[in-house]
Amino acid sequence: MSFAAEPYGVFVDDLVSGLTGGVTRESFRNLVEQRPFRLGAGTAVVAATVRVHGLLDGEFHRFVPEQDFDVVDGTIVWREDPDGTPSAGATWPDRGTLFWASYERTPDPQAPPRLTDRNPGSIVRTLAESFAREFSVVSLQLDTVYRAAFIETAGGRDLDQLAALVGLTRRSQEFATGEVVFSRGSPAAADIAIVEGTLLSTADAPAVTVETTVDATLRAGTLSVAVPVRALVSGGAGIAPANSVTVVHRPILGITGATNPQPLAFSANETDDELRRRIARALQTGGRSTVDALLGAVTSVDGVREQDVLIEEDHLEFPGVVKMTIAADLDDDAARVAAERIEAHRPAGIRVLHDLPVVSTVTPDPGPGGGGGGDSTEETAPVAPDDIAANRFPIGVTAGLTPASSNLTAAEKETLVAAAETAIEDAVSAPGLGEPLIYNRLVADLMSIAGVYDAVVDVYQIGQPPRRSNVHPVPVTTRVELVELDVTLRGALVSLDVTADLNLLSFAAEGDPVAQRANAIKDIHERLAVLIPTLAPETPPGGEPPPFTVTPALLLGALTATETYEVTAIDYTAEFVDEGLRVSKPNVTITLQPDQVVSVRRVVDGGS
Repeated sequence: MSFAAEPYGVFVDDLVSGLTGGVTRESFRNLVEQRPFRLGAGTAVVAATVRVHGLLDGEFHRFVPEQDFDVVDGTIVWREDPDGTPSAGATWPDRGTLFWASYERTPDPQAPPRLTDRNPGSIVRTLAESFAREFSVVSLQLDTVYRAAFIETAGGRDLDQLAALVGLTRRSQEFATGEVVFSRGSPAAADIAIVEGTLLSTADAPAVTVETTVDATLRAGTLSVAVPVRALVSGGAGIAPANSVTVVHRPILGITGATNPQPLAFSANETDDELRRRIARALQTGGRSTVDALLGAVTSVDGVREQDVLIEEDHLEFPGVVKMTIAADLDDDAARVAAERIEAHRPAGIRVLHDLPVVSTVTPDPGPGGGGGGDSTEETAPVAPDDIAANRFPIGVTAGLTPASSNLTAAEKETLVAAAETAIEDAVSAPGLGEPLIYNRLVADLMSIAGVYDAVVDVYQIGQPPRRSNVHPVPVTTRVELVELDVTLRGALVSLDVTADLNLLSFAAEGDPVAQRANAIKDIHERLAVLIPTLAPETPPGGEPPPFTVTPALLLGALTATETYEVTAIDYTAEFVDEGLRVSKPNVTITLQPDQVVSVRRVVDGGS
């Protein structure tokens, strides 16, 4: 049922109209199947006096004649377009809700109304206004009662009562508050969401636990964001010194650190909005005996992320069984807590098989009236460490970075390498169980680091040769894990100035040859920038990079013919930028050292 308080003026109009022979509050339900909305007086209705009111977006609304509706032969006709939607500028009552019509009718000469004076100040109108005022007050009181029953609209003591239904109480000023700064080592490549309710704590015992009180976002290109927090316990036990809140209970992808620059302190009571959001979170996580409940129970354990958990159901092959794979590094205590929460949240009669390294208890169906958990009658053996390792898909990453500047200090080089290592670790930890590692995303994360000019990345499964492609397929019960990482700076830049001789093919020769050749030269430049890194021989795992020799023949062979042109000859001159050495002799064979990288600076048309 929907309810909205009606204003005083509507009560007055309806009372005066009813007392002087009019018709008031004929009700209709706004459904297509209940059309036409014919008024009870039929053709005796005075069309100009029809008043219609009802609910619009949950609020009381008085609809406008000749804008929202028309009265045709005693019938209310809502203005609409041919597709059945309201016409431009017109509004209709909410679908399925009641709306009411009041109107005057043609006087009946046989039985005229006994009361006719509806002018302001008359006895009839004064009595109507007195009654209408009382009705209006009661209507507003009922509206307040109605709104007090919903979390979104209740406030104050009413909201406290709703919170009590889910076991929550408003946090007073005795719960310390403050700010925590979430940060990362390099500018974020994209927005990073920090959801309200994120838990953090101090590293030293006894731990002080706090939670964020609003949703926040660390914006792309920034390093940190400050988020308000409130302690979970009252009194002095909830006050944390400055720079002590550093442990994030559930790691956030892309966030590398968190701390509180200022100590927590007592402040104001929890606001209605904060309590309202806490009630909503409690309702979302309060359910049990569902897949989402099992996922929420496991991910509430420190160190377990949603992408670390795989839940499988097969009602035909394995009826009554749910399989859970948890690919997270947990110590014995954390694993025990996770197993207990699984047991507490599993449905009655459903067996949950997981790979946690603990003794897991299962319970047969207790029959009618039974519930999740219960007394354990059967045990499963702890999972061996080898089985836990089977949940990992070990890979290695080798990255060679070309800095944008050749004048970096030793400290700046260390910072750049550390930022690259962090970016790679974050990218590898992002995929969940059975999800591939996307090579281009890994490269994009490295290229987004300030100060990186170019990156050459090799990814390999342990024991396999390196490659420059996605890591897939990944078995559905495993996730990729980074076990080998090597990041080096390739600081010495060798620039090539290339001259290309080309022939336009018949398809392109039909247009403007000058423009076509210019487009071809631009395309050659772009292709060489992409092709040259792929021409370098692959580095064996754990070995030194083999020599990379650049020759005109190597470049010409890489530039295969396209639909519009073919390259017939390649010439170049080279400049060793860092050494300040320019080689004037063309087409010198260049053997690159491990710390050198070749780049095409410009391409010109040899036939122009």
